[in-house]
Amino acid sequence: MRIHIKGRRIEYSAYHLVQIICVLLALFDITVTCLSTYDIMEESARNQLELTESKIAEYMSNVWNLAGSIADNEEIRNPQIPLDQAVEKLIPFAKRYELYSIGIADADGDFSATDHVEITNISKNPQFQEAKAAKKDMLTDVYMADAQGNPKVFTVWRPVFAGQSLEWSGAVEITVVADHIQEIIEGESIEERYYFCIYDSGLNASAHAETEARGRSFEENFVLNSWVSKEQAQIRTALEQREPVAYWKIYKGRIQYCKFIPVENTDWNLAIRVNVLKCYRAPVLALFSKILLYIGAVVLFWWKGSQESRKHQSVFSWMTDTVDEIFILQNAVTGELEYISNNAERIMGYSPEEIRKQQGQINGWLSDNHINIEELLHSRDYQFQRELENPRTGERREFDIHIYARNGDTGDFRIVVITDKTRELRQKEALETSLLQVKNASKAKSRFLSNMSHDIRTPMNAIVGMTTIAKMNLDNPKRLQDCIHKIELSSMHLKSLINDVLDLSKIESGRVMLNEEMFNLTAALHEVEAVIQVQASAKKQDFAVNVSDITHEMVVSDKLRIQQVLTNVLGNAVKFTPEGGQIKLSVEEKESQNGEVRFYEFYCMDNGIGMSKETQEKVFVPFERGEENQSDRIEGTGLGMAITKNIVDMMNGTIDIISSSGAGSTFILRIPMQNEMAVEEPEAEGVSETAGPVCFREGQVRILLVEDNELNMEIAKELLGITGAEIEIAWDGKEGLEKFAEHPADYYDIILSDVQMPEMNGHEMTKAIRAMNREDARTIPIVALTANAFSSDVIKARQAGMTAHIAKPIDLKDLFGILRKWVSREKQEEA
Repeated sequence: MRIHIKGRRIEYSAYHLVQIICVLLALFDITVTCLSTYDIMEESARNQLELTESKIAEYMSNVWNLAGSIADNEEIRNPQIPLDQAVEKLIPFAKRYELYSIGIADADGDFSATDHVEITNISKNPQFQEAKAAKKDMLTDVYMADAQGNPKVFTVWRPVFAGQSLEWSGAVEITVVADHIQEIIEGESIEERYYFCIYDSGLNASAHAETEARGRSFEENFVLNSWVSKEQAQIRTALEQREPVAYWKIYKGRIQYCKFIPVENTDWNLAIRVNVLKCYRAPVLALFSKILLYIGAVVLFWWKGSQESRKHQSVFSWMTDTVDEIFILQNAVTGELEYISNNAERIMGYSPEEIRKQQGQINGWLSDNHINIEELLHSRDYQFQRELENPRTGERREFDIHIYARNGDTGDFRIVVITDKTRELRQKEALETSLLQVKNASKAKSRFLSNMSHDIRTPMNAIVGMTTIAKMNLDNPKRLQDCIHKIELSSMHLKSLINDVLDLSKIESGRVMLNEEMFNLTAALHEVEAVIQVQASAKKQDFAVNVSDITHEMVVSDKLRIQQVLTNVLGNAVKFTPEGGQIKLSVEEKESQNGEVRFYEFYCMDNGIGMSKETQEKVFVPFERGEENQSDRIEGTGLGMAITKNIVDMMNGTIDIISSSGAGSTFILRIPMQNEMAVEEPEAEGVSETAGPVCFREGQVRILLVEDNELNMEIAKELLGITGAEIEIAWDGKEGLEKFAEHPADYYDIILSDVQMPEMNGHEMTKAIRAMNREDARTIPIVALTANAFSSDVIKARQAGMTAHIAKPIDLKDLFGILRKWVSREKQEEA
């Protein structure tokens, strides 16, 4: 029997040979697809493992660093200081870092810990004996603590060396609640897709995303699998030697891929278990579909082996239409393309007829890749990549081109397989980009921590140093006053650093809401002017404000946020403008299509050092600063402009920069605000501008001070004592409410209260007082005196019924202004 292809006669045996070649190509394609799918899965699992391992390693590094800092502390190494006294100083650290306890043991085994300060002897404790014998860092596995509730914990031991001889004098022991590691494991796991777990040095599952598997040994969990690709002993050996190991298994009827890697800073191993069919359903289904299609095609080929060539070609075309590979059969002698699969137009944008018109293209590809056509005629196979443009869409895509040369009695042929690899390459690039973003985020955080360490230590060094100098000059009032002034300046700078960090954190987490209210824009700008004028005068700079172009002064927006944005931008202008420079704020009012909303453009201009294009690109990036040779001498976290950009975006505004190096900068802020034309200007809620202290007539003013912190209570009492008022105290909201209730009406003139307190907080106390059935309960001023300093905290205080808000640390001007405003003028001494 004979068949016909393009008018040529081929023996039936040759047709079977073509069928065999197609089957081999199908097997090759399936193999390549399997390997590609496995590579994607393995790389994804490795990236997830490395990301989770880095979080656990970072947490353990912090624990080790804390233990090292305590061990290197001179007071800890000083044998003259009793253990219980040294440990008491560590209690705040244990609470701050949410540790189970921090303990110190001396060489004789005397031991004191933050959860049990009383000194006990642990010389017979196995962990202590091991730490004493090793005289080096030691990490224990998870165990149950001897305390009520029996939480799971693990401990780190760091040796303490004292004296010039650096002899071992004891150890620092930090007990960490294992739930912290468990939270990382559970947080990184995604149910039904992939799970994480940690095996400790004894190969017990100390942390596991599945509750029932937690606490079991490796062997107990291993025997629950229906099938595992590696022997248990082989896996255990790799874990004991802290070597990465990967294997396949079937668990509860699910095909899973498992991989272990060691965790840095520990002797633990971290594992990921990937549910293959859940995570990679699309590629697996595509692979199975391809296998079924190829099997169906092979069966169909053999079943239709006696049919005419056209029928064979139609079946093969149907098969190739469902995949992303183009098949071409070319006569190697004449160059004629005898078969082209119909999916060519879908994949490449060329129809089979258009490709036949360019049949010399394949020889051109061979020449471009330095492939000898004569050698190709002698059964040489070649593979190369080519970027081709789709003439239909103009898109450029990457293709793998496989050319197989086949020689036979009926002639020499080339089988060309063109595979679209664009999607696979883009997925790989996306994974690489994701990993790069994670690494960049880690680098950005490291830079931020480095900057914060420097910027916080600078004012802290001034505070500590000036405090020491002040103690040495108690009998020198002039020097003492200078030290106190510098301590005050450094404290305010440290406060601004902390506020910037917290402000950006709340904005980026979406917990900041705009407090839109009606206010006088011109008056608000004059308040900003007063603040910036002080800074500019200190550097002998000329600062001017032009608000003459504002025709609608009454607007509705967030006054505090607008002032914060302008203060940040103008404050930067003061910082980066040399002495004698010029700074100007100009405002223009522009109309919009909506008559109730107008745009206000704020031009903040200076003739300072300016910015290069590179600096402008990262000026709004958190934690970034300007060029090193310029910004190193200027204090700041690099957060102010990031906060500014976030706030402007929240207001649906824009911010642009016009600047160049050495030519100054102009920031243009365009913010929409609603106008209130027919409403009178509301009374300002700010405090009095008088900066001096307020004095009350003797015996006429009584203040109730509610505060749960002894040190804060002492500070507030001392500051309020300056006014001559009588001060009564309460240690929480419940006691404050009781004192107010047990006295007659108008007994207290004003209440100053903290917010966060035990028993009853300040907001709850205020609501309870306002609800009481007595006249003064609704009128008495209640002022929040709290460290909750965000604008959202001010709103919460007002909603609770509080009259005003003062943020800690207490500013005397704010405190005196509040008292002057809310205590009856008749009871105040004339200034």
